[in-house]
Amino acid sequence: MKNIKPLNLLLLFAILASLLLTAAVPLPNQSIYFSSVGKSDLTRLIVDNQSTSTLYLWLKGPAFYYMVVKPKESEVFTVMRGKYDQTVRACGDTVESKLDMTTTQTLVMPKCGSKSVTSGVVDLGHLIKIVKITVKNESNSKMIVVLEGPATYVFSFDKDQKKTYTVAKGTYNVTYYACGRTGERKFSAFHGKELTLDCPK
Repeated sequence: MKNIKPLNLLLLFAILASLLLTAAVPLPNQSIYFSSVGKSDLTRLIVDNQSTSTLYLWLKGPAFYYMVVKPKESEVFTVMRGKYDQTVRACGDTVESKLDMTTTQTLVMPKCGSKSVTSGVVDLGHLIKIVKITVKNESNSKMIVVLEGPATYVFSFDKDQKKTYTVAKGTYNVTYYACGRTGERKFSAFHGKELTLDCPK
């Protein structure tokens, strides 16, 4: 076995060092850049519908999405990152707002009329404002009542009947049919409010 002379060994180390240093130096007119793993163009949207109403969700932004989540179910969707205009329909109410989907988001629709107790989520209960009202038919005939406002509702009553409903909070135009005539009035729906109707004059 041949012995490597110290001079040859030094020469070998010098060549290796030269190659390593040269590899780290860019060529003339060549840019220096580093590759890194960037964020994906997609992110997750979790929709947890804890209510007894089907939830409908429209997103309009970098892309358009239409989503349906059944009562008491949770769904996971993959969407393009970005900021969206969202329309949510649940519990008889439809609202519009903004949604930041630059990162993973969780939307929670609690029981109609309540707020979510989960932290770190988008609480749709703050958007969908639902209240309980009572509607009473004091006429001596059957009655049809139509409420048009934040949402549209149609109710029917027997004579002297009283019912409780859950509706979207807000001001309504009320049209009612009873005693062979039609009546109209305004009604502000808030929790515990009663709407009492008789034969239209």
